[in-house]
Amino acid sequence: MGAGTEHLQALIARYADAIARIEANTTIPDEELASVVLVREQVSQILASGSSELPLSVVQPLLDTDARLRKKAEVGFGETAVELLTNLRDAFGPGPRGWWFDIGDLATAQIERRAWLWTALAGLFLTLSVSLTADVLGRFLKNGPDFFGVLLTIVQASLAVLTGAAFTTAFWRWLDRIAQSKLLGTGPKPVLHAATAFAALAGVIGIYFALPIIAVIYNDRGESLRSKGAAARAIAAFERAVALDPNFAAAQYNLGSTYEMIHQDDRAISAYQSAVLLDPTLAQAQNNLARLAILDGKRVNAALEVMDGLVKASTAVGAKPTMDLLYAAYKNRGWAYLTLKYPAAAANDLRHAIEANRQGASAYCLLAKAETDDATSAKDKIDEHWRNCIAFAAADASVLSTWLEEARLQLKGKP
Repeated sequence: MGAGTEHLQALIARYADAIARIEANTTIPDEELASVVLVREQVSQILASGSSELPLSVVQPLLDTDARLRKKAEVGFGETAVELLTNLRDAFGPGPRGWWFDIGDLATAQIERRAWLWTALAGLFLTLSVSLTADVLGRFLKNGPDFFGVLLTIVQASLAVLTGAAFTTAFWRWLDRIAQSKLLGTGPKPVLHAATAFAALAGVIGIYFALPIIAVIYNDRGESLRSKGAAARAIAAFERAVALDPNFAAAQYNLGSTYEMIHQDDRAISAYQSAVLLDPTLAQAQNNLARLAILDGKRVNAALEVMDGLVKASTAVGAKPTMDLLYAAYKNRGWAYLTLKYPAAAANDLRHAIEANRQGASAYCLLAKAETDDATSAKDKIDEHWRNCIAFAAADASVLSTWLEEARLQLKGKP
């Protein structure tokens, strides 16, 4: 074996030692990687200049060490290593066989081969984000934009732009410039694409599940505005609450009662019906719905059925209704009976209503009418009901002006 072969074997041994050093480290210094490549280049030059055939005992260690280098390269050396290898290739100008100067690309190729899964996940996350974003923005902007709607539009649009930008090389270069580092690099980043898309999706999901909480805020705001007499602004707040949380029965009820304040009874009925569908135990909504049905005069039987069920539920064993609820339930059922020409049944319910609220002007008005129709009560007792109807009217918003006019007419000329 000649001196040239011995020198080659020594270089191959140095090459193997250099590979062993980079195999032992997770983070590979540039000088270690440069040493591997330069030794491999020297081996290549000797092989290119040799004229005799080499025995397998010399060639096999080289083949084994090359395989180890390729395997390590597939794991990746980092972005700075790729730049170093490119500079070395430019400096040495190797021929087409100098694959060791391109080992940084092996890691990139390996990532690209596995990228389809991460890309598919990123696409799925992005699709879900866009879908949820459209739903959330549709709810916020349903009745026209407000401050929160505009703010949320900006936030979600920013998330969408960020997610889309994460798929571009320019974005990562820009981020590198901001960070003044090469930690992120500019190579393929399917995992980072998926992570960015997932982060955006997590943000949108967080906003989506916060909608019921935001709806409560709008509902509280609507109640405050309504108490100040700002009915139009209160309606806008309640409508926003319902749009954000379609299952918010209390907001539907508040919307109905506010519509009723401004005498938009059809819209009030629709809102009350939605509230009762969402929460059949929402007694006040049932009361108001029945009252409007009686006023309409076309659905009195349906109103009687509703109120009958409400009275039975309120007086069942174990039930703990408020006095206001009992008053409204009995008063409205009595009113329905009276409208359907059952004055005796009406009078019975209206007396129960007065027991629940001794200052219930509407119940006194209706009781006076029922006892007049029934013709079983003394005239002075009926007059007393009319007087109470007038006396307590200021504290009972459900009293109709026609009842008060009738009361005054019945008491005209009487002490």
